[in-house]
Amino acid sequence: MRAFVVAVFAFLYLPIALVVLFSFNAGRHASEFTGFSTQWYGKALSNPFLVEALKNSLFIATTSALLAAVAGTAAALGLQRVGARTRAVFDGLLGAAIVVPGVVIGISTLVALVQLFGVVNPFLAELWPGDQPPRLALGYGSIIAAHGLFSMALVAMIVGTRLGSLDRNLVEASSDLYATPLTTFRSIVLPQIMPAVI
Repeated sequence: MRAFVVAVFAFLYLPIALVVLFSFNAGRHASEFTGFSTQWYGKALSNPFLVEALKNSLFIATTSALLAAVAGTAAALGLQRVGARTRAVFDGLLGAAIVVPGVVIGISTLVALVQLFGVVNPFLAELWPGDQPPRLALGYGSIIAAHGLFSMALVAMIVGTRLGSLDRNLVEASSDLYATPLTTFRSIVLPQIMPAVI
């Protein structure tokens, strides 16, 4: 069993380790390692297109992670208050969002957004009083929303599991001591679920 686990981890992580190792190769070809050098990192960081792509990626990742953390936590808290049948339906939908490959979700989200914008933009043009109505288009907002919604399912499942193991006696004691729901959430629930949110 131990040999199997080692083989699986080697299969998963050895290619990544080799890519990192050969990124420090002084030579131009990956077939032979000629010595350690950081010249390729210097060239990458001096390329304005790569630096701009890195900035965009960091901005989108940070913003969508914050969106997923807030929305996923809210979804998990809401699912704790519904009936078992409703929760089972939503748990299935959250599980499907995790099981379906990301490429499929990405393409279907793109198609859905293009169709939605095609319906909403003429409607906005009719309602807008001025000559220049706002026009919804693909961009940072749609990318952040798509990534956030995709990641929200994972956050909701993790936080929901943590909420399921939460000691309800503490919440009830807080209510008995006349704490508001916001105070109970901030003082009792949030500190216990914060490791799952992060």
